[in-house]
Amino acid sequence: MSIKHIIKYCLLAVLIPLHAVARALGIARQGVAVLMYHGVGDEPWEFSVSSQTLKRQLDMLRRSGFQFISLAVFERILRGELAMPRRSVLITFDDAYQSVADNAVTELRARNIRPVLYVHTSRAQEPLGNTYTLMSWQAIREGAKFMDVGSHSHAHPVLKELSDAELGDDIQKSIAVCHEEVGITPTTFAYPGGKFSERVIAALRRHGFTTAFTINQGLVRRGDNPFQLRRIGITSHTTNLELYAHAVGVGEWYGQIMKLFK
Repeated sequence: MSIKHIIKYCLLAVLIPLHAVARALGIARQGVAVLMYHGVGDEPWEFSVSSQTLKRQLDMLRRSGFQFISLAVFERILRGELAMPRRSVLITFDDAYQSVADNAVTELRARNIRPVLYVHTSRAQEPLGNTYTLMSWQAIREGAKFMDVGSHSHAHPVLKELSDAELGDDIQKSIAVCHEEVGITPTTFAYPGGKFSERVIAALRRHGFTTAFTINQGLVRRGDNPFQLRRIGITSHTTNLELYAHAVGVGEWYGQIMKLFK
């Protein structure tokens, strides 16, 4: 283990109990931890976790008192219609890789967890920069029985670099294809590459979307902009300690402290 990792773990070990005290005193605000996964399997890829790792992470969170919520419940919390749970988690998967259907769905169903699957509707491989197999529309239709389906655009472009006409066309295509293939009109969105702008947000609003997720790290709290929602990215390097720290909000403190050393 490197010196950097030792310092990180020591710092987290100090921050976690301090954050618990701050939360008990009402200083640290509650929030929903929205986890962002991509692949689930044995691919030698930073953005893929093994099925065993996924199981351990889900079980650790449940043992730690986290409640897994659906997108519908999440949106009601965001609107103030439901109280913010003490500890809650929403699971999301970007790009709709076949490994999610093969290795994650059964584990999620066994734990009564309903995740959100963000699909780029062209199903093109090239924009993703990898060769890992994507779910077919048949697999997505089957998965939609146990997962909510959201839009990840049509062609997976950098949306903020498109012209107004191109932006509107891409969003409209994603809606139309989702409706044709899955029978739903998506109202939740995940920005490809996490890149967005106020112009992109305005276009999503015009097309009927109500929430959109970034790749910015942190918890989602009531009052947050519903089109700039934060998530916690999970990679093959994420340990249970790191996941727990991020899920309770300690990761935000850690990030601020580490900025002081840059």
